[in-house]
Amino acid sequence: MESNYKTILVPVDGSSQSEDALAKGAQFAKNNDAHLDVLHVLSTQQYGYNYGGMVDGDVINNLVEDTTDYLNKLVDRIKKESGLDDIQIHIRFGNPKTVISMEFPRDHKSDLIIIGATGMSRLQRVLEGSVSSFVDRNAKCDVMVIRTNTDNKPYIPFPKDQINYHLYRSSKNNCVLWWSFFMAIFRGQFVDLIPQQGMIKLVYVSAVIREENQL
Repeated sequence: MESNYKTILVPVDGSSQSEDALAKGAQFAKNNDAHLDVLHVLSTQQYGYNYGGMVDGDVINNLVEDTTDYLNKLVDRIKKESGLDDIQIHIRFGNPKTVISMEFPRDHKSDLIIIGATGMSRLQRVLEGSVSSFVDRNAKCDVMVIRTNTDNKPYIPFPKDQINYHLYRSSKNNCVLWWSFFMAIFRGQFVDLIPQQGMIKLVYVSAVIREENQL
């Protein structure tokens, strides 16, 4: 399909849904000889600003470095698969909803946003609402919501037997806890964070914890 779109934005959040949206976006950009911007938004609500200073600057710097590394590897793979070279990565702090739908398209003159339909955990969708739904409603440019994988098949939710948890000491200086928490969010596999008698229970999708060497 060809169009007049010349600057395409694809936000990614570490989930398979967003990566599939990027793969489809890259092919769409190549077919239309368009520039492709790949954006990851580090949420100011999740990454330290709402924890009363419990997360220090070193953790934030590590998150930026890891996000940059992830994006570079992802884009290298997408370039090889799609043959598209005109791709640029971006990292921003802010509210993902407003950055994706308003701020970034305004600054970079995006004329199309291609976004995965899901990627957040069920709890995040209940508490924050769907980012893709907000973008679809509020963006000034066209929005394409990707609802299937690269084989054009619907996503299968994680089975209940993959849901697991770890217990951590309840302390604002427990770097292992907060690092695990942030990585679970980054990978789109965070389920819940539950205080429990001086401990904190981090509920997650176990398959991803194994992949990350138990964070």
